[in-house]
Amino acid sequence: PASRLAFEQARAIRPDHPAPYFFEGLALARSGQREQALLFFQRALQLTPAGASYRSMVEQAVAALSEGPPSPAR
Repeated sequence: PASRLAFEQARAIRPDHPAPYFFEGLALARSGQREQALLFFQRALQLTPAGASYRSMVEQAVAALSEGPPSPAR
């Protein structure tokens, strides 16, 4: 998909910035690809400075996917 190409280009331009990893993880999570999304969120967290204002958002994304699949709706 076009979005994957855009994320790849963003990572090529700024491989040390967490945003491309975070937003690709978000897209993957929304499409149901939780395991792949978690890998991208984890990489985003590694690249996010400790004092960054958005760090807690990245941590929450990692935690949400680390907990396992959501319970099926009843």
